[in-house]
Amino acid sequence: MKISFKLTALTIILIIALSAGICLAAPTLTALDTYAVLPGGAVTITTSDTRDLATWTAVVEIPNGAKYEQPVTVLSTRQFKIKAPNVYAPYNIQTQKAEIRGLLMKPKLVYLKRGAEISNKLTFNILHMFPILDSSFPATASTGSVLTVNGGNWDMNLIYAPSMFWAAFELPDGQTVRTNVLRPQVPAPPIPIVLAPNQTLVGSFLVKTPQVFCGKTKAQQDSINNGTSKLSIYGILGPNFSSNKLDIQIRKTPIRVANPYRLPLGATYNSSAPNRTVYYTARSLFVPQDCQKVFITGVKNNSQYSYQLSYRPNGTASSTSKIGLAPGQSTTAFNNMNAEGMWEAWGPESGSFLGKYPSLGLEITWRVE
Repeated sequence: MKISFKLTALTIILIIALSAGICLAAPTLTALDTYAVLPGGAVTITTSDTRDLATWTAVVEIPNGAKYEQPVTVLSTRQFKIKAPNVYAPYNIQTQKAEIRGLLMKPKLVYLKRGAEISNKLTFNILHMFPILDSSFPATASTGSVLTVNGGNWDMNLIYAPSMFWAAFELPDGQTVRTNVLRPQVPAPPIPIVLAPNQTLVGSFLVKTPQVFCGKTKAQQDSINNGTSKLSIYGILGPNFSSNKLDIQIRKTPIRVANPYRLPLGATYNSSAPNRTVYYTARSLFVPQDCQKVFITGVKNNSQYSYQLSYRPNGTASSTSKIGLAPGQSTTAFNNMNAEGMWEAWGPESGSFLGKYPSLGLEITWRVE
């Protein structure tokens, strides 16, 4: 009985030792070939010694969160490969940006398990492949104006490189116009993402609102001008990996002149002016943008003297026949002509003013197309 008891104790000791040996037999993970990877990307893991790696399961763990298990792909007796799981699949980038940012800041763990046995754990990160946009200022922009866009989760080096990142404006008519992303004058201090120092959690960039009205019908222009466009960005992975979309109103650049437009006529010399009359000229300048055209809807003599008026629109060689206008009188003779051009007037006889030139002028009412 005494011998039996000793054998039994020895057996127990051996069992404990063997059990300890089995635990120690778990592979020791020593290195990863990358420490930041996109979902679906491969990570090669090296072990310190030879093990039967095919009998182990790889686990990717989010601290205090989900665990993702997968069989390993054995590369050699000391290396295996896993695929980074899409840990962001449950989150909608349009509505759950805070959750995505929070998850980006958590380093992920990778290790092997077999039954109750586990290896040591190595740290890496899984990136989110879509940039995040938070806001733009101003929310309403005219073509040619510069927008400041706030967001994050982009490569701080690539985003400003020409043709590496694009800002895309999706118009109400279905067309998309893209332009370059510009560096801000005062960049926001970067907050690097864990194990991805070139990725910033928050940032800002500038983008110039593109010309979107040229070559379109009036109905299409009105659709853009009165509707809501969408602004997003995407990088070298292409438009299928676009950021969320911000609402942006694109409006035609206003013509900054009054309507009616008052135009004084200045006296000048003209050898062909009728005897004892004064010749007056002035050029109307509206400086339209956005491929707009400004058309005349009425002309009025807003001086206290009568004159005969003619007009030569920009881009034309001939002028409209002289139209006589009394003080305060209006005419439709110039309606629907381009509002930019040269006006000419033959004023009253100079003798009526004892050799002093009168002050003449006109008012132009106009519309934009």
